[in-house]
Amino acid sequence: MAANQSRRRTDLDSVPTTDSGPQNPKVFAHQPLDLDPNTDSVRLVLIEPSIDLNDPLSCRLIHVKFAERRKFKALSYMWGNDDVKEKIILDGAEFYIKQNLWDALDCLRSSGNQMPFWIDAICINQHDIPERNKQLAMMKWIYFRADTVVIWLGKKYSRYEPCIKAQTAQDVAPQGTDQDELSESVVASETTTGSRQTSKTLALGLNEGVGVKASNKEREMVSELCTDGYWNRLWIIQEIGRARQKEVRFGNLAMDWNAFIEIVTLHNGSSEGPLRLNRLLQEKYSGSHTLRKLLQDHRAALCKEPSDKIYGLVGLAADAVGFPMDYRKSLIEIWKDTMEFMNRRGLLPESDVIPFGGLVKSLLIGTNLGPLEQALQPYEPRPNSALTIENLDSPRVFQLHAYIVGCIIAVGPSNVEIISSSHKAEQWAAAIQQNFREELGKAHHENDILMDTILESEEERLASTCFSHVSNVRWKYPPYGSVLEAYSDTIRNRKAIYVSSQPTNQTSPDDALLAARNSHLFLIKNCYRDVTPWKMGIASSLAQPGDLVCWVRGVEKALVLRVTLLERTLQVFGTALFTEDFALTNQARHASRLTWFKKNETLGLQVDSATIYVLLA
Repeated sequence: MAANQSRRRTDLDSVPTTDSGPQNPKVFAHQPLDLDPNTDSVRLVLIEPSIDLNDPLSCRLIHVKFAERRKFKALSYMWGNDDVKEKIILDGAEFYIKQNLWDALDCLRSSGNQMPFWIDAICINQHDIPERNKQLAMMKWIYFRADTVVIWLGKKYSRYEPCIKAQTAQDVAPQGTDQDELSESVVASETTTGSRQTSKTLALGLNEGVGVKASNKEREMVSELCTDGYWNRLWIIQEIGRARQKEVRFGNLAMDWNAFIEIVTLHNGSSEGPLRLNRLLQEKYSGSHTLRKLLQDHRAALCKEPSDKIYGLVGLAADAVGFPMDYRKSLIEIWKDTMEFMNRRGLLPESDVIPFGGLVKSLLIGTNLGPLEQALQPYEPRPNSALTIENLDSPRVFQLHAYIVGCIIAVGPSNVEIISSSHKAEQWAAAIQQNFREELGKAHHENDILMDTILESEEERLASTCFSHVSNVRWKYPPYGSVLEAYSDTIRNRKAIYVSSQPTNQTSPDDALLAARNSHLFLIKNCYRDVTPWKMGIASSLAQPGDLVCWVRGVEKALVLRVTLLERTLQVFGTALFTEDFALTNQARHASRLTWFKKNETLGLQVDSATIYVLLA
């Protein structure tokens, strides 16, 4: 009698065998889970046993509430190639899964398994985003509640079985190995008929009479196991990290996690793959499982969707309880959620805001600009806009430390106008002469470099250098002892000149939008010093005389600050780049410039997450 037939049919989790599949399989559709928001429930897969090895893979789903404490296992595996699909019968209907999962189900059926499984690709309705969101939030508990997490490494290892045999660890253990230390783990070798051979500890040996020295075939197999693409998956960090018991399956072999690690350690010198993951498990309660450290340590791990770079680690992070997860959100929204979550919990000190923001951006979007238009907030000339944040205790407000480079004393033509109109170029040269009479030679030299940069740069690149973004955060600066005291007269005078020079007719919204797409040249003056090292550059089209320009450590772009003297408020009004910045390619060179500033030339900034994203773009 085959092993599958010998199982007890009265077992709670056993499934009756069907004579044959349906003649005309229906189209499968997931039945909704319990809609009660206060009740957690999951679907579990029951694998129907087969009489013949050629019987189609048939499974059925059951709905189980967490409160039932139903025993189940969870499968951890690679989804594999999207193009290769295999058919199973699920609740009497055709359901297509990827080849690697089909192989896993086939192996589990052959082993005589009768306990239900939780398998993400089958148990979650992948087309129902609200359901995916809820199941995603439950996933860390699903893997924790599972009786065993079965790690499936693939069918391909079955080719090693003809030359591999189970031996006791006593036969192959190196000299000096304490057998009592090895006796706790169990390794099992399973045949295709489901028979199971166990001992205190089993290891892999080549036929009979093999001693301590591992065979070349063993080494080859262990080497392949250690470099298996499975270990590069991001989700396994949570799936294995939350598991109470772990079983490793490859080909038709199965063993517990500890035994697997012993064999890998014995036959392989690499510290990567499963050994690296095992170290992570050993550090589970050492305080190293913070969200930030997990994101940093596993930034190279692979996942199908960029959002999973964050979501896939939340369940294992000790400090990420309550993290908002929603697959309907854009990548920038997830970036904002991550930043604001960390800020709300007090996990993001000022010095970490830019580095952490850059890390999360690189994980979700990469090093390119990304969907920047989702972050840019255009200027709306309404002083009491409902969008403005003035509560500095809000988790949407981030603190940054800035260095004031100077005050804008003149705004010139756009980067397009300066090369298309000689008249505009002459006006710009006259403004330089008027404002830098004591440093005229250096000013003209810097202007020549700036003009050369504009001429040699593509319009698209210049358009992406500075952004007309207005932060939602407006904050007050103190009336006395502020760094702005030295700038107040210059700000007041330059604003007055600018206002008096503006035409009385208002610019139409369409014209304002068109102008906002172009960056403008600017001149700047440092009111603390007789000499201004950085005199000009290109700024947001929103920049005006009287605005301040400042640097933030770790970012080449400068921020333009709008100062309202009467109300003593500050607000970010776009970004800027100085002439020198177009040639800077090294952050260390930018950092060295900050040593030029004295302590009384610094300012505390209050910005929103969108402004941080724009800085990092």
